[in-house]
Amino acid sequence: RFFSKSRHPKRTRIFKEPFFQEDPLSNAYELLGVRADAPYEVVHAAYREFAKKYHPDAMKAGGFGDKEIAQASEKMAKINEAWNLIKESRKANE
Repeated sequence: RFFSKSRHPKRTRIFKEPFFQEDPLSNAYELLGVRADAPYEVVHAAYREFAKKYHPDAMKAGGFGDKEIAQASEKMAKINEAWNLIKESRKANE
């Protein structure tokens, strides 16, 4: 019975944190939806597209409610953080 199934399923550990931290720069590129080797113009265009979509002033002009505007503000803060991280890393690599 070498290949028989065990009666007890294997138990796995569930870790709250990953073994290693993910790279924040790769997360920034993922948030903007572009590849890390994309040209500056492509990354900037992706940032501007998200900025137009999630900017709180644009949301107010679109007639969205306070809850949606607050969510968009949080999203916009993450987008700005990602853009600044990408900009700084590209300046450092020049």
